[in-house]
Amino acid sequence: MKKRVYIVWNDFYHPQQTLQPLVEKIFPEDRFCIEKAYSYAGFSAYKPDLLVQFAIGSPAPSLEEQQEVARHVTDGGMGLIAFHAGLVLTGEDSPFLQKLGTAHFISHPERKDAALDDPHPEQCEVRVIPLRNVVHPVTAEVEPFCAWDEHYFVKMDVENTMLLACASSVHGTTPCVWAHEAGKGRVVCVTQGHNPGMVEHPQMVRLMENAVNWCVKE
Repeated sequence: MKKRVYIVWNDFYHPQQTLQPLVEKIFPEDRFCIEKAYSYAGFSAYKPDLLVQFAIGSPAPSLEEQQEVARHVTDGGMGLIAFHAGLVLTGEDSPFLQKLGTAHFISHPERKDAALDDPHPEQCEVRVIPLRNVVHPVTAEVEPFCAWDEHYFVKMDVENTMLLACASSVHGTTPCVWAHEAGKGRVVCVTQGHNPGMVEHPQMVRLMENAVNWCVKE
């Protein structure tokens, strides 16, 4: 039986066109039924096996909708993948953070050497580095890789998850990929993924394929 996936995506800074090639690769039609949406309005009725947050939604989810998502994960066994902009508007009191262990977005710093007319001073070369001696299905056979991207800085609860990879750039080194079980469900968070070069990198595709399989327990 095909797994049901509900995707929340598309905002001004993170258009769906950037993510479409990745979605096509990680969700083959013979294994998945996909519902793509801009909000959580149809989430509950769809009854997904996996929720993928590529964006936080427009409008952003209400507290009640966030609590509903949390229940689907912890009580219903649904998987959750929060990817890049899917972490942006998670407040410190959000059930996404408190119950599901996603993250609270802090910033993406600007390069000190950026020219005054640089349209994207917040972008730089970012290297995603799976941690040595940490074995997990999500990062299985994923090699370090780099691409021009925003370097996301987030606040997350490292004590109650398994940190799988870090992101490194001129700005420093930060948590990038982590995974854990939340009640009956599974959660994977990935901070990087703004530009096509990062989103479509073969190692990112492998990472996301692994994340999907782990979250739907296949």
